Amino acid sequence: MKFLLPFLLLFIINIRGESLLDKVKNLDFKILNITKSIEKSDNLILKLEKKVEKSNLKIKKLKKNNSKLEINIKKRVKYLFKIINGKNFLYLIDAKDALTIERKEKFLKIVINHDINMIKDYLTKLLKLNEMINLYDEEIKKLKATKQELLIQKENLIKERKEKKRFIRKINKSKHLKSRLVKEKRAVSKKIIKKLKNKNSRSNFLKQKGKFDFPVNSKVYKWYYVKYIKSERAYDIHKGLTFKVPEGTRVHSIYKGVVVFASYIKGYGNTIIISHGEGYYTIYMHLSKILKKSGEKIESRDIIALTGDTGSTEYPKLYFEIRKKKNPINLNKWFNIKK
Repeated sequence: MKFLLPFLLLFIINIRGESLLDKVKNLDFKILNITKSIEKSDNLILKLEKKVEKSNLKIKKLKKNNSKLEINIKKRVKYLFKIINGKNFLYLIDAKDALTIERKEKFLKIVINHDINMIKDYLTKLLKLNEMINLYDEEIKKLKATKQELLIQKENLIKERKEKKRFIRKINKSKHLKSRLVKEKRAVSKKIIKKLKNKNSRSNFLKQKGKFDFPVNSKVYKWYYVKYIKSERAYDIHKGLTFKVPEGTRVHSIYKGVVVFASYIKGYGNTIIISHGEGYYTIYMHLSKILKKSGEKIESRDIIALTGDTGSTEYPKLYFEIRKKKNPINLNKWFNIKK
């Protein structure tokens, strides 16, 4: 049954009319879309947590102010109760002439208006407090729902990543599928190369040979090589440098230039191509995130992207090439770090 799986897979793909690279691309786009959704959810959670914290502080402040008002109102009620039930009240209503009555009336109005305003202020603030508490409860609910949604998104991301790994492993186990994948990648590579336009602008790029730093802070996992495999009667060619690094590792441009391509390429994933003048290009592949746009000027050691596992790869890495007029260059003597 295991022996038949690759052939069954090939048969299914042929029926659907879907190329291997298209299948990888669809899986990648699902992963990238879920990743974007996770980023949005993370940002929303941070905003909501700040809102909740702010609302909580406002509620505490309002409760404190209301508590003070409540204490003052209680004191006033007790005081008025003493006036009404004591001799002071008789003093207030006891008047022998009109002038005294008028003064006492004005005094009573001032006292009553003050107390009424104080009670109104208390009730207004109490209403505001209830509104704030309701808003706080809504924010808490939204925060919980977003966190729950984030968990589902992360589960879906794990699921899609596993699906992609299974698919790539099936291809690698089958000589037929692997050979087909290589052919598809070559066809795509030719199309990309045709799009590259030779830049005749002056450049000191070649003079930097042997002085460049690696695009990532890591040792080289695979160097440039060309090997002939007798058993397969074919060449095993690795035209660039492969760095096996964790996803999200910062990628630096090795030299100043202009971005001429910044998008997804079937088989190679998210890719950035930078022109350095006089026909020299650097190519950065399998990126999780592209941080620069086509046409943007780049300085040496600028952060241009983050590493990932997009394209036909089952582990996070950076694949890097230098090309001269569309032809890949042996990079084993271009960097200031020894093998």
